[in-house]
Amino acid sequence: MLVVGGDSYSCWPAEEFDGNRNRCWPAITAKKLKLNLVDYARAGCSNDRIFRYCMPETLNKDTSIVVIFWSSFSRFEVGYQGKVEQIMPGAKTSVLPKDFIANNVDLYLQHCKNLLYMISVQESCKKNNIIFLQKNMSTSDCWWDNTYETFCNFMKEANLFDFLSDNQILEKYRYLENLYSKIDNNTIIGNRNESLQSLIDTSKEFHNHPTYKGHQQMSDLVIGCIKKQMQGTHHGKTV
Repeated sequence: MLVVGGDSYSCWPAEEFDGNRNRCWPAITAKKLKLNLVDYARAGCSNDRIFRYCMPETLNKDTSIVVIFWSSFSRFEVGYQGKVEQIMPGAKTSVLPKDFIANNVDLYLQHCKNLLYMISVQESCKKNNIIFLQKNMSTSDCWWDNTYETFCNFMKEANLFDFLSDNQILEKYRYLENLYSKIDNNTIIGNRNESLQSLIDTSKEFHNHPTYKGHQQMSDLVIGCIKKQMQGTHHGKTV
């Protein structure tokens, strides 16, 4: 079974144009691999939701491959009137005021949380003999280059730098450095510092989202990485 997690880059607006997801990369990939598909991709979703849905599938004995194209790290979810609402900073929402989001979302904390998601799914897949592949969708989340200078620039852009002492900034850098060291590069599709956005075909017609060619490109990337893992030493099942 192929389990997929992702946001609109994995399903929209192709599903809206077609009325189905048959030409989206998860369906294309599952068909080529002759696997049943569990597709948790949803437009506008956060990594909170992706993790919440995909993590349990790593404990499913029928799961052989998990592929996640992570959403923007700035997104998150909250409970509101009995529902789980996805929050996209900068987008209009009736759940939280835009000013509150802009003034209170800690992008460093969001970055740490999302790396913990990546590591958690990775280690669960490894333990349960499942092939795992992942990629960050957003270019803005691919800034890490292991240097303290770049980290400080991130903290300044996140409006956090001036609230912290030098020792606190260094401590946060070391913590993030440690998290990144735990991510297995063999699970990353392509280069870690290249976003999915930069690798595939998009167009204005598709609202700057993947075209049908882009979905085919994503499928090719996934299948190429699966074949590479199967040829070497890995913790995945034979497909």
